[in-house]
Amino acid sequence: MTNNLVMATSFLGLQALWCNVILLLLSQDIALAQTLPEAQILIAFRNSLVDEKNALLNWQESSTSPCTWTGVSCTSDGYVTGVDLSSMNLKGGEELHIPLCHLPNLISLQLQENCFSGPLPSELSNCTNLEHLNLGANNFGGAVPAQIMSSLPKLKYLNLSMNNFTGALPDAVGNLRNLQSLDLIAMGLSEGLPAELGQLVEIQHLALSWNSFAPEFTLPDTIMHLQRLRWFECAGCGISGALPTWLGELQNLEYLDLSNNLLTGAIPASLMSLQNLQWLELYKNKITGQIPLGIWNLTSLTDLDVSDNLLTGAIPDGIARLENLAVLHLQNNCFEGPMPSSIANLTKLYDVKLYMNKLNGTIPSTLGRNSPLLQFDVSNNQFHGQIPPTLCAQGVLWRLILFNNTLTGNVPESYGNCSSLIRIRMFGNHLSGGLPDALWGLVNLNLLEIYDNELEGNIPAAIANATNLSSLKINNNRFTGRLPPELGHLKKIERFHAHHNNFSGEIPSEIGNLGSSLTDLYLDANSLSGEVPTQIGNLINLVYLGLSSNRLTGPLPPVITNLENLIFLDVSHNFLSGDLSSTISNLNIDRFVTFNCSYNRFSGRFAARSIDLLSLDWFIGNPDICMAGSNCHEMDAHHSTQTLKKSVIVSVVSIAAVFSLAALILIALTNKCFGKGPRNVAKLDSYSSERQPFAPWSITLFHQVSITYKELMECLDEENVIGSGGGGEVYKATLRSGQEIAIKKLWEAGKGMDLHENGFKAEM
Repeated sequence: MTNNLVMATSFLGLQALWCNVILLLLSQDIALAQTLPEAQILIAFRNSLVDEKNALLNWQESSTSPCTWTGVSCTSDGYVTGVDLSSMNLKGGEELHIPLCHLPNLISLQLQENCFSGPLPSELSNCTNLEHLNLGANNFGGAVPAQIMSSLPKLKYLNLSMNNFTGALPDAVGNLRNLQSLDLIAMGLSEGLPAELGQLVEIQHLALSWNSFAPEFTLPDTIMHLQRLRWFECAGCGISGALPTWLGELQNLEYLDLSNNLLTGAIPASLMSLQNLQWLELYKNKITGQIPLGIWNLTSLTDLDVSDNLLTGAIPDGIARLENLAVLHLQNNCFEGPMPSSIANLTKLYDVKLYMNKLNGTIPSTLGRNSPLLQFDVSNNQFHGQIPPTLCAQGVLWRLILFNNTLTGNVPESYGNCSSLIRIRMFGNHLSGGLPDALWGLVNLNLLEIYDNELEGNIPAAIANATNLSSLKINNNRFTGRLPPELGHLKKIERFHAHHNNFSGEIPSEIGNLGSSLTDLYLDANSLSGEVPTQIGNLINLVYLGLSSNRLTGPLPPVITNLENLIFLDVSHNFLSGDLSSTISNLNIDRFVTFNCSYNRFSGRFAARSIDLLSLDWFIGNPDICMAGSNCHEMDAHHSTQTLKKSVIVSVVSIAAVFSLAALILIALTNKCFGKGPRNVAKLDSYSSERQPFAPWSITLFHQVSITYKELMECLDEENVIGSGGGGEVYKATLRSGQEIAIKKLWEAGKGMDLHENGFKAEM
């Protein structure tokens, strides 16, 4: 009996075990049967795409489950819930078809940052369980289908930004009652916003920026009902009119950006009640009036940007009570008065931009001691006094911009220890004394622009450490000493402006090591001596070279002809010598804006075609330069007795036939002739200084032309102007003989055409 009972019990247990096995196998078969159609749906979608990067290579029909495929997410029991194919460079033909909506458990579809185009697929309206839909950064176009917005009641996140849609946002957007985030930035909307936006009572993030809404567009006031809204941006949408006072109703608002619009009027006081507001972006509008005194109520504010408006008045002291303030941008307004000294107490402040205002007074002396300043720009104001030594006290300052104020005194030594500095721009002040040696050699420094001050001292050898320097502008100061050879270490330098100082000695040959980045080299108006180093030919990308008004001697290096990008060369007012003929013949002189070799000791004989006749003033003041066709030996003897008191000449050029041959009249302001006088000087029939005491010229001609003083004066009329250039104006004249000539009136470099009383006497 007992044995029978045991056998019966064992049989029942075995039967139960087999039942469990059978049930397990059946459940696996059912699950497999359910996942196979989902895999087929995904494969069908993949087959409709162009996948140039093979991003979906592991989407294979042979796979037992799609849950391991790229971009596919599933539930724990193997049902597809999400497809994320973002940033895969996928294309979908002229129109995208999405069979994915047949996946019954799909709640997230992310296709952003691909190359899909055409209208939005109508199949999207079948994705009734979708909660997250991101189609941003594609090329979808056409109207936004209202049907889609009416069919996705569970949607919480919708992103259609950065596409090419047209028309208006459908009123049906109001049906998305569960929507928490709506991102429509730069999607192509053009007809305003529907009032139904106010029905999205769950929304927290609303981004509408950079759509070109209809002219005189204003925000629908129904937005005030979105009491859960934390992020609202509508920048660059052409919003006009006054800032809505109802914005103050959005008490949960943390981010407000209405920048780059056409807003006018004052900042409403109601905004000052938004105690959760952290970012207030109102820049680039036409807002007027003053910053409300209640600004101190915005205790959560970290970023205040009202730049590029028409705001006036003083910076309110209340700003200094914003303990969380990190960014203060008030630039390009009409603020006046001092900077509140209590701003120095803001311990989180790192970005201060107050430039282009009418601020005055001194910069707070302790500013930066308690603040981790990264950027400090107060340029183009009326600040005076000294530069505070504390702006880099935290050691993180990377932009120090103080130009065009009336600051005085020395540059504090502390900035020599500010290794984080990338830009220093202090030009246009009254700074004096020397720069800290260590400042010259700051290793991260990219710009050092301190021109138009009263600074003095030498450039130290420490400059060799400033290997990242791209712009060094120290012109119009009182620097002295030699240019150090260590300048050759500045391999990234693009602009070196050191003109109008008191540098002396030779130009170091190491200047040729500055590399291919250098485009501007200005050393004019110093006391540099010696020869122009041949290594200057290594500066293959040089565009501007200024060496004028020094004491340079010797020839102009022939390597100048290798500088194919050079369009500006000024070596005037030196003691340079040598024959320029070969240099000129090897240059494409037509490309030059300036090729000024005047007032040196150059020699050479040039054909008229070698030199643009409108630029002959580039060569005046060189006694041994002559034009082909004149007797240069005779000119040498004639010139030895001449002096030049004023740079005023008249050139007369023959333009008969094809206007290609020229005759040049050189006229000096004194009774002595400038230049080398050729033997075949024409006689000026009716002109003499006794008969015309107000006419101070002697006339020298390069070709035989008979012209009277009366004819000359009658021709110099504005109606006869036929051309002008960098050197002067050209007049057409017809002589009694019927011969046509051109008369060129040249003015001295740096002067304008002042045709006042006796204007021709003063300047021609």
